[in-house]
Amino acid sequence: VKIISNTNPPSEIKKETSKDIILATLEDAEKGTDFKFPSNFEDLNEITGGFDRGDLIIIGGYPSSGKSSMTTDLACGFCNELGYDVLVITLEMAVKSNMRRIEARMNKINTMKFRRGILDEGDKEKIKEMIPLVNDVWNYNCVRCYNMQDIIKVEIEYQPDIVIIDYLQNIADKENLSEYARLTKFTLQIQQMGRKKGISTILLSQFHRPEEGRIRRPRNSDFRGSGSIEERAEMIFLLYWERKLKMESLSRGDEEDPEYMIIDVTKNK
Repeated sequence: VKIISNTNPPSEIKKETSKDIILATLEDAEKGTDFKFPSNFEDLNEITGGFDRGDLIIIGGYPSSGKSSMTTDLACGFCNELGYDVLVITLEMAVKSNMRRIEARMNKINTMKFRRGILDEGDKEKIKEMIPLVNDVWNYNCVRCYNMQDIIKVEIEYQPDIVIIDYLQNIADKENLSEYARLTKFTLQIQQMGRKKGISTILLSQFHRPEEGRIRRPRNSDFRGSGSIEERAEMIFLLYWERKLKMESLSRGDEEDPEYMIIDVTKNK
């Protein structure tokens, strides 16, 4: 029997002793995680300890449950308080709509004043005063994308510390794949891109709408394309409004009084 091998010789594998690994873990422990959550999400730091470069964090919720609002708050805190470089990739919301949310958040302006066209002169002045901050101090960018190729391109171009993708199910695909296969493919690509480039990714994802009369506290199995999504993530946060669950309604209307949003940490590697 003649055995012929056409494989190339394996590349040299770096050998590390147990001592090397122990010293490396001590060094990591001294500096802690690469990133923290802003102070208005301090409880997340208490629970998770923060997050590292290359981590994938998935935020899940029903439509209109507050996912985009939460990531607006996170983006403002990351840039304004912590000085991180942030890229927001939107697949649903226009870039102007995203900036409108930031203007409202930073100046404590009700978003309905924008929609109704009733901003007063004081509001307008506050927004204009934001320009030097957002334009010159923050390293914040928001880009509209439509497919995975666009997402990869802008991540390479901007090289942020943190990328926020809003949201997974809206990524277009030319292949005729099932929803499960499509979302599995995209989640893996997003995870691999983040690890390769050292970019932490916050990925928004939708839930299946529950059957009528079965509204309950959400869980990981509610994700559309459930399985690979939660498997890939280092952290998973599920959002819901407690009062809305009791009312058997999925989302909060724009004109409803605000209430406490529950952030359920269901995975933390």
